Order: sequence, then C-alpha cells, then structure tokens
Amino acid sequence: MTDDVLRRRPGSWLALDDDPEGWPDWAAPHFLQTDPYEGISPPHLQDELRRRLALLANLLPPSELPPANTPRK
Repeated sequence: MTDDVLRRRPGSWLALDDDPEGWPDWAAPHFLQTDPYEGISPPHLQDELRRRLALLANLLPPSELPPANTPRK
C-alpha cells in the first residue's frame, strides 16, 4: 500500500488493516487499525472511520488528523 502511495502520490488516502506491523511512521495519520476478528464492526472503529472519511471529504479541517506519532488503535 505505501509503495503505491509513494508512486502515485495521492492528495489524500486512508488505509484500513488489522495488522499494524510494517506500516511506516509517516503513514500513521492515514492508517486505521481494524479489529482482527470484527473488522470495522466495533462502534468505536465505525466512529473513527466516519471521522476519517469526513476528513477525506473535506468536511473536517486537516487539523483533525492525528499526528504521525499517535499510537494506533
């Protein structure tokens, strides 16, 4: 995923994965760790996914992005 981001250089993107291993620190603001068994079913993940999608749609200001060193959920 990150290789594709580096190659294509999209203006905005979001990656969902249940495994945080191997994701570079610079990708943290674009990464949402899902539950390994329930995916995006847990309510807190659904809320965070909605928030992140609102950011991508410019419905929230970029200051709402988590900093790159934010621990992944």
